[in-house]
This record gives sequence, structure tokens and C-alpha cells, in this order.
Amino acid sequence: MKRFYIVNIFLFLFFALWGFLTVFLSSHYHEWGFLVVSAIPFFVSILFLNLLLSVCCVLYTLFLVYPIIELTATLLKLDFDALRRDIIEYSNRYMIIGIEKRRGCLKSYEGAEVLLLLPHCLQNSDCLYKVTWDKLDNCRLCGKCSMPDIVEIKKKYGVSAVVVSGGTAAREIIKQRRPKCVLAVACENDLISGLREVRNIPVIAVLNQRLCGPCRDTTVDISVIKSYLDRLIK
Repeated sequence: MKRFYIVNIFLFLFFALWGFLTVFLSSHYHEWGFLVVSAIPFFVSILFLNLLLSVCCVLYTLFLVYPIIELTATLLKLDFDALRRDIIEYSNRYMIIGIEKRRGCLKSYEGAEVLLLLPHCLQNSDCLYKVTWDKLDNCRLCGKCSMPDIVEIKKKYGVSAVVVSGGTAAREIIKQRRPKCVLAVACENDLISGLREVRNIPVIAVLNQRLCGPCRDTTVDISVIKSYLDRLIK
């Protein structure tokens, strides 16, 4: 594998240098032929660079070309949510493997190092006690939504649990808290958006269940959250 990286880096540098030289010659001698020829090494160098990225940074490359995947799925009339779920499942497996390789084991985080991000639509829409941001303790544990289970998880595992109103708030919380790992609950669209934007922190994504439609009275499989926390936290 190291040889593959070395060869690709060498070829990328070679073709990039070839391209720069032909551009210089075309500008110096005012010959359009040099400029046309320069397109070939630039194209080849970009091809080798993409090949290198696809092997070295699989997940990064996947989310980098996600708009193209999205466009292709639209043209082929594929099930969009099913495609997103497949990408999220693959991302989770990749993240778990990455954590294991970097830290030697999965149970390597303290509870406070893990941020549990939750959408506000998990709360019962008729509830008068808002729990967004740091107000999760306002929950009256009535059992009409998933919030009592989240409160129990927060106490049991010692994680930092925050209910957010959207993607902007989620990004702000991550910047403020600077967790070492994020466990995010949301719909397919919001999870893909978050996975594409958060690069420096491992993010495990958990899908919510929209029995009453989008953004209202959603639920989440608590056992899935617990299973991930059991694997991540010491």
C-alpha cells in the first residue's frame, strides 16, 4: 500500500509539473499549442490525486463527491432516503474502525468526552417545558416522548446531552464543547449534512423515526444509542 501512495504522489507531481511548464511556455512564447497540451497533464494529475484520495481518505472522498451521488440518484430515480441510510451505515462502520485503530480499543472515552446531540423534534410537541440547549433538566419525565430515556442515559453514562433546534445550533455546540466524539440523532438529510461538515471529530449517526411526519414528535431507538455508548465509553 505504501508503494501505491508513493507511485501516485510521484505521478501527480510529475504531471502537475508538466502542466505548469506547458502553461509557462505558452505564455512566454505565445503558442496556443502549449496551452492545449497543458490540459492533458492537468487532467491526468487530478485523476491520480482523486485516486489517491479515494484510497487514503475514503470517507472524505465519499462526502466530497456526495453532490454528484445525489444528482445521479435523482436522475436514476433511486430511493433517496435508502441511499442516505446506506451512506450513514457505512460512515458509522468506518468511524468505529477508525476509533479502534487510533486508540487501540473502542471503550476509550470518558463520558464527558462524548457529546450526545439530539433534535428538538424528539420532544412532545404539546409539552410546555422546553428542553433545548442546556435545559434538558426541565423534562418532567412524563413519558410522552423519548426525553425521559435521554435523561436516564445522561445520568447513567455521564455524557453531555444537548437538544438543538437545527444544524447551525449543532455546529455551534460542537465548537463550544469541543468533544472528542459525537453521537448525533437526526433524520437522513440532517445527518448527511452534519457528517459532511464535521471532519476533525468522530461522529456516530443514529436515525430518528418519523411516525408523525418530519420535524414533529419523532422518536429514536434508545437501545441503539445505548449500544454505541456501551462500545465507546470506558
